[in-house]
Amino acid sequence: MQHFSCDLCGCQIDDQRYVVHVELFPAFNPDELSSADLDVDHLHAVSQSIMQGEGLPVPPEDVNGTGTLQFDLCRECQLRFRRDPLGKSIRSPMHFSEN
Repeated sequence: MQHFSCDLCGCQIDDQRYVVHVELFPAFNPDELSSADLDVDHLHAVSQSIMQGEGLPVPPEDVNGTGTLQFDLCRECQLRFRRDPLGKSIRSPMHFSEN
């Protein structure tokens, strides 16, 4: 039997488990193509990848700023996440005294 714990608060999840998938990728505007973008030979790159096979190590996902993350949340943290997915309410501005 698998046991899950919440990735936010760390408590063990017994009854309801919520999964959050986050996909990160650079924004792309197809209207902003340069001549350098058109010079890339994509067919050659694909054929090189096929010839290399599956034996080579896979490059890390964050090389080009892309990636997929998955988090398990308990019910309470899921509710908190839905209200504030980026955690903006946690970050409060620092106030320094004027000395």
